[in-house]
Amino acid sequence: MVLVAGGITEVPQQYPKQPIKETNGLATLFNPSTLTWNKISSLKESRAFETMTLLSNGQALVADGETFDKSSGSLVAIASAELFKP
Repeated sequence: MVLVAGGITEVPQQYPKQPIKETNGLATLFNPSTLTWNKISSLKESRAFETMTLLSNGQALVADGETFDKSSGSLVAIASAELFKP
């Protein structure tokens, strides 16, 4: 099984024409034996460019990365971590 979580979603805008890039907390599992994707619960905090480490108890430690700051309209570094149970 392969865990894919977080990332960037482009939100189309009418004006200006450039899309806004926002982070998301979506999580899916890919099963390579059946070539299927299964949507699972989301991360607590939306993030992109994070690190993930599989722990011996089956959880993933998700740390750092960047999140979208609406007040500045840009990605900002975050220094946080969460345990994610797929």
